[in-house]
Amino acid sequence: MTGCPFFIAAPNLLHRIRNPPIEVEQLDPISHLSFNIFIALANGSQQMYNNIKEALQRYDNRIVLDSYFIVKSRMERMTGVFKVMADMCTNGCIAYTGPFSHLEACSVCNEPRYLEHTSTCKKKKPRKQFTTIPLASQVQAQWLSCEGAECMCYLTQKTAEILRNTDIDNNIVINSYKDICHGSDYLEAVLEGRMQEDDTVVMFSLDGAQLYRDKESNCWFFIWILLNLSPEIRYKKKYILPGGFIPGPNKPGNLESFLLPSFRHLSALQKGGTTSLGQFTMQMNSHPPFFPLWDS
Repeated sequence: MTGCPFFIAAPNLLHRIRNPPIEVEQLDPISHLSFNIFIALANGSQQMYNNIKEALQRYDNRIVLDSYFIVKSRMERMTGVFKVMADMCTNGCIAYTGPFSHLEACSVCNEPRYLEHTSTCKKKKPRKQFTTIPLASQVQAQWLSCEGAECMCYLTQKTAEILRNTDIDNNIVINSYKDICHGSDYLEAVLEGRMQEDDTVVMFSLDGAQLYRDKESNCWFFIWILLNLSPEIRYKKKYILPGGFIPGPNKPGNLESFLLPSFRHLSALQKGGTTSLGQFTMQMNSHPPFFPLWDS
């Protein structure tokens, strides 16, 4: 990958994006059990996992589950889902990104950015942060397995089928409009060479959610949808890629400042592509995400 996601500073995370795994990680029986328990406790705490780990070991001292940290790290490697934190106004007015990144107080409500007792320290501690989940490693993970790579070939295969359906004047004939691949914007991008075979096509979506009955528990989340996948599966939870989370209770004020890390990351991918190994073709490919824009 030649482009660099500007907001990813941790060397190990950058290395993961630039050098993705070339095969699915194999788990031994104990690691597989650890993984299954971790997933079953998705809404639980680290302490709950440790309690089960200790209970199993008391039952049979040969059953020593992997530590919570090891399982979590393996989950990140296998799914490509890891978080990047950024500071935000405690009232949700702005995110301290782009032109606001140098501010020490909110330009709207004037609330301080950092906890008071750390404001004069070398390492200041922010009062509030939001989460961005980079797209690149998640796309790489989708291409990694045979099943995932085969599913990602839907759009390429459907596009080729559409381009073959022409009349006597060699004009493309579309009998029904059912998916993005039937749209004129997409087909123009393909015919003009802006879209290549197996390029990654993504759609972005943002919404708010009330987590509990208490209205103070609002949050906003954003996701990426892989349009390379068939419409039958692309909207299922298993295939939707998380993009990030903005804590409430207030609605984000300057929304663009919260989305800036995601879209700068996307821009870097469009310029440089993401290195991934497609198990279905067994070739190294560069997949620059195509982000179609539709008028509202």
